[in-house]
Amino acid sequence: MIDQDIDQIRAVMQDMLTSIETRLDRTDARLDRIDGNLAALRTDIDAVNGKIDTWPDLHFLQAAAQQQIRDANEARERSRYVEIKLGEIYGSMATSL
Repeated sequence: MIDQDIDQIRAVMQDMLTSIETRLDRTDARLDRIDGNLAALRTDIDAVNGKIDTWPDLHFLQAAAQQQIRDANEARERSRYVEIKLGEIYGSMATSL
């Protein structure tokens, strides 16, 4: 091989390497964008996890609701008892006059 052939081979190889480097640079840029998107996604996931961690304890809410139901039932029973007693009192007052 003569020097001229070697120079042509080098020029072709340089063109090929330039093309490959350009593609690698674009791939690098895409990977950087993906890294940025992943970082944003991690931030979003952390925010969602923070919101989930601040949700109220559902067991506590259930127990509180059940207690309120029991209290309401007791209040109804007391109200009925008072109505019955008042009826008896009014009945005895009407007959005692």
